Amino acid sequence: PLRLAWAITIHKSQGLTFERAIIDAAGSFAHGQVYVALSRCKTLEGMVLNSPLTRRAIVSDFHVDRFVEFAEKLKPDENRLKELERQFYLETLLDLFTFKTLSGALYRFDRLLEENASKLYPRLRVRFKEVLIFFQTEIVLVANTFNQKCIQYFKTLEDHKEDSRLKERISAAANYFEGKLAAFVAPLLPDLFIDIDNKEVKKKFKNDADTIRSEYSLKIQAFQNTKENGFDAAIYLKMKSDASLDHKEKKQSITKVEEKSVKIKTPDDIQDSELFEKLRQWRLIEANNCGVPAYTILNQKALIGITNVCPKDSKELLTIFGIGKKTVEKYGKILLEMIEEHNFHDSSPDDIK
Repeated sequence: PLRLAWAITIHKSQGLTFERAIIDAAGSFAHGQVYVALSRCKTLEGMVLNSPLTRRAIVSDFHVDRFVEFAEKLKPDENRLKELERQFYLETLLDLFTFKTLSGALYRFDRLLEENASKLYPRLRVRFKEVLIFFQTEIVLVANTFNQKCIQYFKTLEDHKEDSRLKERISAAANYFEGKLAAFVAPLLPDLFIDIDNKEVKKKFKNDADTIRSEYSLKIQAFQNTKENGFDAAIYLKMKSDASLDHKEKKQSITKVEEKSVKIKTPDDIQDSELFEKLRQWRLIEANNCGVPAYTILNQKALIGITNVCPKDSKELLTIFGIGKKTVEKYGKILLEMIEEHNFHDSSPDDIK
């Protein structure tokens, strides 16, 4: 039986994979060329050399040769290894008590609230402002001071692993920051689900919220372990790695169905959260039936306006921001019926009398 085959230069074969190949690399003229040729084939059994490879065919790169030579000369001795180990330990310790990632996510979330949802979530925004003030003064500034003292103290140590005073300071710091995070950040976590019509902004809210949750979880776990077992650089880095992988897996596993099933926090300036939720669910169903985004049916501000005003007729409905004549013609009747039905069921027996 015949099998299709074709000729190709080594240069053009870069990035390709072959089951079988007849290789002629004796005339190689560039560094790495023989390596590229030999690494194209999946197995040794599928590889045939058309000509023998001589030492002359294997061209080395001058820069690589110089790097290898330089690396040999700089091979660290025992003292150098100890110093590098000290530096690695200190850098990892400082990373534990650095809150740059968490701080950045909190400030971005606060800015998004201010620019896009300040009227929808006014109380949450006030709380965020308060938390950021305390976070900056009682966590970030204290952490910066602690890290600077660690750097200075480290210079005086001969054996950082056996220094009892350093261990006590690290344990006390871990206990302090764990308590502050639990006091300031933990109460915000349940309120980070923001419902807003703009998909891009909503995605930014979600990304920052995910970062806040994952970073908070990592820090709390690391501080607890440090308090109980002392600080171990390898264990801390393993925690960071696991947290990063876990965060990515959770993001990939979330389906649209799961996202819709998440309970959204009702905006704080809504007077009747039950009516608002009924209107929101109606809008979602109507949007799915029409195959359009929910905000094209009614925007978020209009939903809040309807909830707070509770219009009794079309004229009052038209006074609400975000509602025009076309909306009233298309949805006015059903909206008024929903309001009337809600108010009827919500009334007490005395009100009905």
